[in-house]
Amino acid sequence: MTKIKNEIEDEYNLVREMQIEEQNERDRQKFLMPENERQELIAALKKKWEACNKQFQETTHYAMPLDTIGKKARMDAITNEMDQLEKDIKRLQKNYIFVDTTQPSSVW
Repeated sequence: MTKIKNEIEDEYNLVREMQIEEQNERDRQKFLMPENERQELIAALKKKWEACNKQFQETTHYAMPLDTIGKKARMDAITNEMDQLEKDIKRLQKNYIFVDTTQPSSVW
């Protein structure tokens, strides 16, 4: 009986050690984004937003009214991109941004 209890306890300890090691591995794959990198990314996104805004202004100035499907589609694409850039900038305004290297890279 004691032998069986010891075997069960050994297996339990082994499973616990494996879980701890898996958690440690997941923690190693996540890291805090450096502040300078975060600021550079925000600056780049703001620059991209300004370029989109300029294009938006030019399009509304020259293409009014939006009487064709192509003009409307371009305006929708520009406004959607500007909205997404604003959301991305807002996300990066947080104090701490963690990068998870286990997730597949995707476009926000």
